[in-house]
Amino acid sequence: MTIDTSIVRAGIDDFSIRKRYTYGTILINQDTGQSIDMIFSREVSDVAEFLKQFKSIKYITRDGSKSYRAAINEALPNAIQISDRFHLIKGLAEALNDDVKRNFNYFIINIKREQKQPTSREIKPISNKEKRIIEILKTYNENKNFSKTAKIHNIDRRTLSKYVKGEYSLNLKRNRNSFLKGHEKEVRALYERGLKKTVMVLELRKLGYKGNRSNLAEFIKKYIEEKDKSIIITKIKRQKLVNLLFDRGLSDLGLDSEDLNLMKKFIKENTLAKLILKISLEFRILLFSKRPNHLDEWLDKYDNIKELSNLKSFIRGTRLDIEAVKNSIIYDESNGKTEGVVNKIKNKKRIMYGRCKFSLLRSYFFNTNST
Repeated sequence: MTIDTSIVRAGIDDFSIRKRYTYGTILINQDTGQSIDMIFSREVSDVAEFLKQFKSIKYITRDGSKSYRAAINEALPNAIQISDRFHLIKGLAEALNDDVKRNFNYFIINIKREQKQPTSREIKPISNKEKRIIEILKTYNENKNFSKTAKIHNIDRRTLSKYVKGEYSLNLKRNRNSFLKGHEKEVRALYERGLKKTVMVLELRKLGYKGNRSNLAEFIKKYIEEKDKSIIITKIKRQKLVNLLFDRGLSDLGLDSEDLNLMKKFIKENTLAKLILKISLEFRILLFSKRPNHLDEWLDKYDNIKELSNLKSFIRGTRLDIEAVKNSIIYDESNGKTEGVVNKIKNKKRIMYGRCKFSLLRSYFFNTNST
């Protein structure tokens, strides 16, 4: 199966190097669609010998493969190598996609600060202990005598004193000291950002938190999701945010008006989500700006964001191939259309893998009668 494709231009003729992981490398004339030559290898030495036959090649577009870069440098040192924009955009989107999955829950959480009227199910009935305390306090208010009231209800004077002063708890469960005591506001702020609990733990550790993820999950469930009835929690799938990385506008996400407003609100309020989308948009604009020097500014600007480790890897790979990436901004040569078709074929191949034969795939794409 064809996996990656690159275009080679020689004088007025256009050629293409199609790289096959299984079968090797093919040189194709783009005007006629006919193959010029083919080798059954992707090794640097073999590809270099193959390219030496075409000394007139001036421009080559390719992906970020180190092997092909080395082979071109050896065989055609004067050829201008251009990093294919399709691979650059796809690489950045996939890196940011991984960072979104690393930092955000499967559901993006939104907290609506609205006063919610308790329903009949949420109004807890008065416990027997509470009824008894009410009766004891009623007796005390009538006679204002500690000894007499304690004797009537058969309780200790010290217990009665606590009831009168309000120093009692109706919670029958033992209250345990939490590692999160004193960090309630920080926990709520991190929770409202929709961060994963593993990421929240790392942030809280900076503040001295010594507990683990399960302690945090129990605290959130007990004191935020169950106890605080003055808030309404709504959720929307994280994939909707991921879709925006692949050049899809909010109107194309298939959301109803309520979820669309929720997504807009989330992006507006969540600084990390807003930053991720900003990085993606700026890079797309940069590729078509004809200003290669701005690439250095973009790389320096976003190189040290701790939450985006996969973006850092993309930036590191871009720096290693900086000349070819800058050439993709300068020159118009691109292999985007071919790569798009190849990508579709790869998706069909993954769907059919292990169940169908190559003849069916050929029939599917070339509309033949072979079965």
